[in-house]
Amino acid sequence: MDTAGPHEHAHAPHRTGFRWLDISLALSAFFIGLISMAVAIHQGKTMDKLVASNSYPNIDIEQSNEEDLHDGLGQRPVLDIDLTNT
Repeated sequence: MDTAGPHEHAHAPHRTGFRWLDISLALSAFFIGLISMAVAIHQGKTMDKLVASNSYPNIDIEQSNEEDLHDGLGQRPVLDIDLTNT
């Protein structure tokens, strides 16, 4: 049984009753959406840089010229190089 008659009205879009307010709300939503997309793109690029910087090794090199006193043969020059992945 169809209760809707032949004179059914289409649903009208919601409005505030003030044209300037409707337009300003729509424009505000549009610009907020654009700003949100710009922030998301910038954050994505920043995160890519962060991941790249954490992926590369950071090698610290320490070198020294010391006299080896513990070999029992007296003092002799020793070149000591330490590589550390920090």
